[in-house]
Amino acid sequence: MKVWAHIAKSLEAGEPCAMVSVYRVEGSAPREEGARLILTPRGFHGTIGGGALEWRALAEAQRMMKSGRAMSVSRHVLGPELGQCCGGRVELLTEIFDPSVLAEIRELAAAEAAGVFRTTGRLERDHVERRIISVNSPSPVAQQWEKVPDRADEGSSETVMVDQRALTRPSTTLSHPADGRGGKLAEVGSLIESFGETQRPLYLYGAGHVGRALVLALAPLPFAIRWIDPRPDSFPAAMPANVTPVEARDPLAELAAAPRDSFLLVMTHSHALDLAIIDKALRDKRFPYVGLIGSASKRARFLSRLRQAGVPDAGFAAFKCPIGVAGITSKEPAIIAAATVAELLERDEMLRTGRIPGFQARTPSRMAAKKGQGG
Repeated sequence: MKVWAHIAKSLEAGEPCAMVSVYRVEGSAPREEGARLILTPRGFHGTIGGGALEWRALAEAQRMMKSGRAMSVSRHVLGPELGQCCGGRVELLTEIFDPSVLAEIRELAAAEAAGVFRTTGRLERDHVERRIISVNSPSPVAQQWEKVPDRADEGSSETVMVDQRALTRPSTTLSHPADGRGGKLAEVGSLIESFGETQRPLYLYGAGHVGRALVLALAPLPFAIRWIDPRPDSFPAAMPANVTPVEARDPLAELAAAPRDSFLLVMTHSHALDLAIIDKALRDKRFPYVGLIGSASKRARFLSRLRQAGVPDAGFAAFKCPIGVAGITSKEPAIIAAATVAELLERDEMLRTGRIPGFQARTPSRMAAKKGQGG
């Protein structure tokens, strides 16, 4: 979620808004450190986990918005205090913004629009004073950061690479840098945060019924979709913001320009074109997921032809046909899309955590190891 864009929009309308951030978690909690929600007079965006914790946080933020720009830190014991089964402890940082800070919010929103970026901040009496310390390129694959232990011992240091220089600060709490949600509170009262979103490049070949269902299902998810079809007028008039339509006379040339670690989905109008794309992708060995819509018999035919063409069996590890998570057999486009999106998210998480043989973890994980989905 692009938090600063939501804040800027509210302030441009002359309305105050609040940002509630989870910046410390002990034990089990509904959301990870760095999760955020934005509250405006017209509603809210994002979530810190729902349930009683979020309800109380929203009520407190609404109360603070009526009193002007301010900041508060609140501590909550989820079990005894709120009756949530998670049982952990959560600290929330609530910030109120009004139109007087619109200029600095626009600067943060501009950095957010360009990609993942980091800020260092200091907790003052009634606000967080933030300064941008790094802005990544808008590349869908995030830059690497110095690895820091999940829980640094008291007095240890964290090193963040900034323009070829090191910025070292003592810290006690670690979140998830470069994933668009992270932040940590240092003992000296400083806060290092990450904003923006890292998107996985996805090359989608084919603008038929399933292709259209897929781009709608992927609209709110962290994928940068290049939607390719050689047929004139094959794309709908409107499409999500994370989609770039390409009417390509030479679809294979598009594949040659794809970044390493891109995902591929192939579902064109032509089996011959499908085969040519799959053949080139598997020989290239840059793509950890190469999905082809079809049946088990189609997979067998393609594997036979690929072997005859000289593609080694080792290259088939990335090949998936039929696409989608197991157990869903419907041929309805929207259901195929839902099953495929689940598989893409699973494969993306595997790649980010280094669990795909032959591919290194080149981007940070967006989340901690799954311990539950709510409180």
